[in-house]
Amino acid sequence: MVEIPKVSHYVDGTWRTGTPAVDVLNPATEESIAKIPSADEELVEDALEAAQAAQAEWGATPGVARA
Repeated sequence: MVEIPKVSHYVDGTWRTGTPAVDVLNPATEESIAKIPSADEELVEDALEAAQAAQAEWGATPGVARA
């Protein structure tokens, strides 16, 4: 299995962990080759709320400033 850094979800300015990580399987061998973070319903809802709250300001930001 490939060693990857532990990652979390960045939601509304804070790093949050989700539910246990999910294995990524090699389809040819079914060997676990990595793990990725998952998110429960609460974390997804929080992320959606944060994105909706930030959308107006982000949408008004010129593309050059976003890059």
